[in-house]
Amino acid sequence: MNTLLPVQAKRSISLLCAAIALACCGCPPAPPSQEEQRQSATSRWITVESNSRDEESNPILDQDDLNRIVNALPTISTFVVERVKSGKIETEHNVAEATVCGTRPEYFQLLKEVARVELQQGRFFDTIEAAEGARIVVLSGSLAKKLFDEADPIDRKVILERQELTVVGVVSDGVPWGTAVTRDAYVPLGLFGPGADQSAPVPYDRFRFHVKTLDQVENTQAIIRNIIERHHPDQDIRVHSSLSRH
Repeated sequence: MNTLLPVQAKRSISLLCAAIALACCGCPPAPPSQEEQRQSATSRWITVESNSRDEESNPILDQDDLNRIVNALPTISTFVVERVKSGKIETEHNVAEATVCGTRPEYFQLLKEVARVELQQGRFFDTIEAAEGARIVVLSGSLAKKLFDEADPIDRKVILERQELTVVGVVSDGVPWGTAVTRDAYVPLGLFGPGADQSAPVPYDRFRFHVKTLDQVENTQAIIRNIIERHHPDQDIRVHSSLSRH
């Protein structure tokens, strides 16, 4: 008796086996969409800031705090720091009230991920310029329009706190839900340095830490909170992320 199956029967059996295997294992997951990737990146940012910060008080956070956190946590992939001042920015013909962020070049990564900010003209400043306090500025699109109307702002001069700065870039204003990170202008951190006492730690208004993976955020946040509370027991400093309510 010939036990060999016809070719068509073999094909049917193969298809049936494949269908059973697919049903048991499930379909392979679809790759994450761009929006899902953006939300995941956004959720991995942890913010440390004083709840009592105002224009008249001195920043509480300093370089020692930053070093303690970064050295203790290998789960942090990058970080940004921020000093914020409000005041007038002037050109030869126009003047505007602006909130200005003194920071490092990594801040642009935060702007892109959290507020969908894009570079419209020129460039952001680099690491050396940030450390040396180069006299340059990056404007938001809305501030550039207030100061220069329809003229090209790149390489033009503005006055901030009696300092003449050169415009090197213009970025978009970002999405409405990104206002927690967007500012009117961005300057190298060194322009807002430690002040008259050069031996004092550089003061900051805010730290933002980017965690390597989403499942590391809660533990990383808890460790940061413990470090802050240990060294600032009497200060009202908030440690939070989009995954937390406090």
